[in-house]
Amino acid sequence: MKPTDLLITALSTDQYSKEGADFSVTEILKPPQLTYLSQNHEGKAMPIYKGYMSLLGTSVHMYLETIAPKEAIVEKRFYHDFVIDGKTYTLGGKPDFIHENILNDYKLVLVNGRPKGDKPKQDHVNQAYVNAWLANMNGVKVDQAYVEYWFRDWSPGMAENQKLYPQRPNVQMLVNDKPFDMDLIEKFIIERLTLHVKAKQGINTPCTDEEMWKRPDSWALKKPQNKRARKLCHSSEEALKEKKQGEEIEFRRGGCIRCESWCEYSHVCPQNNNNHVFT
Repeated sequence: MKPTDLLITALSTDQYSKEGADFSVTEILKPPQLTYLSQNHEGKAMPIYKGYMSLLGTSVHMYLETIAPKEAIVEKRFYHDFVIDGKTYTLGGKPDFIHENILNDYKLVLVNGRPKGDKPKQDHVNQAYVNAWLANMNGVKVDQAYVEYWFRDWSPGMAENQKLYPQRPNVQMLVNDKPFDMDLIEKFIIERLTLHVKAKQGINTPCTDEEMWKRPDSWALKKPQNKRARKLCHSSEEALKEKKQGEEIEFRRGGCIRCESWCEYSHVCPQNNNNHVFT
């Protein structure tokens, strides 16, 4: 007899709550087409272990909450009302950590999934901006925001032997190097909120390439015995021009990562069925 599999229990339990808000910050930053499709269709069942990484992130957040300074604001939801088409909607956002006028959001990612360069991913920047705006509108002063990436597969051995490998298991990236433009952020919030309100009313907005996490076709230059490419080219012409002696050209088909692996409504998505985004 085996012990109770608490991992399965944890992955099967949805404890997320908007705590009285009509929309959450995370929700309005998602593609509005997801909101549209959810009004008339049931999402397909996703493999239960897809939620494993999210569970690890929740665990990290819960532990950090226990060791935060007493004066810090941790996992507190802020609210603000907006009037869209004559009706009031409440937006709620819950920043991870605010201390000494600095907001910090934690993200658990793979080493290879970290941002390229010294700036956070745009989705994370948008989330930090909106949460900082909500905090300020609720009397909690926030001057700066950071996104802190934790690498769930970080290896001390790799860090010791590879200079380009992250030298520590976390990195803090600054979101804003100048004061927040509160008016501009408010305009962005209203635009996103309006799209999702209209989606609930039956007005669809197709996903952008960025929202589908679209990866273009590429042509890899590599030696036959190697798995990793020396260079990825954007066209066959570029590949032929850049090819060195002894290398081969390997065509790598692109795709839409969110649609293929993460969207629970891809099976009923008109954009997918009409445009064949998976081929």
